[in-house]
Amino acid sequence: MEILKEFCIKYEDVVKLNEHAIKAVDNCYAPYSNFHVGAAILSSSGHIIQAGNVENVSYGDSVCAERAAIFKFKSEGEKEIRAISIHIKAKNFPFYPMPCGMCRQVMLEFGYFPIICCKSPTSFIVKTVASMLPYSFRHLEPPSYIYTPNPKDLNEIIDSVEYWMQMDPNPDTRKQVERWVAEDDYASMRKYMTKRIDFGTAGLRGEMGAGYGRMNYVVIQQTSQVLSYILQPYL
Repeated sequence: MEILKEFCIKYEDVVKLNEHAIKAVDNCYAPYSNFHVGAAILSSSGHIIQAGNVENVSYGDSVCAERAAIFKFKSEGEKEIRAISIHIKAKNFPFYPMPCGMCRQVMLEFGYFPIICCKSPTSFIVKTVASMLPYSFRHLEPPSYIYTPNPKDLNEIIDSVEYWMQMDPNPDTRKQVERWVAEDDYASMRKYMTKRIDFGTAGLRGEMGAGYGRMNYVVIQQTSQVLSYILQPYL
């Protein structure tokens, strides 16, 4: 849920968006796969655009719900995606839906936003394009409304540190974060965040993929706030 906080998106807005994604399933055309997928986009203007997947007997001509919604989003003159919700209706499919690789690349083209994978309006998990497509082909442009932690609020600082650590493609990082938070191991947090700043733009590109180059200034902006607070007793 912290990802939603980072993007300043309210829980009730997510529930509403999920309802639209679920409703979009009714208009799918999926006679071949029988996977009925609905997607709904929340735009920066507050509008919700929804679409379902459309298949074709020539399978390569099929269009996923996520891409259908994004194409509709752009054709209607919308400027920025705040979030996208995805829902799947299929026999014997108990999992949270995940976008395919092609849809992840298309999402990446249109910004940096949360991907809400829902089973129902209130049962969902939240991902980001960055976490789902590491080493991406294109920069990520952070939105203007990205959350900045209060440097005097330790809980917000920890949330922010934890969030940025999750962006690291190393699969062990999340486990490290949970251990550090549980053990109040701020020394390890400081060491990690200092290393992230020391990477610099070129370092981030080498460590995390070219797609993170343009995102570097946001990382430095937030980690500098984190360090200024956590390191204060040691300065």
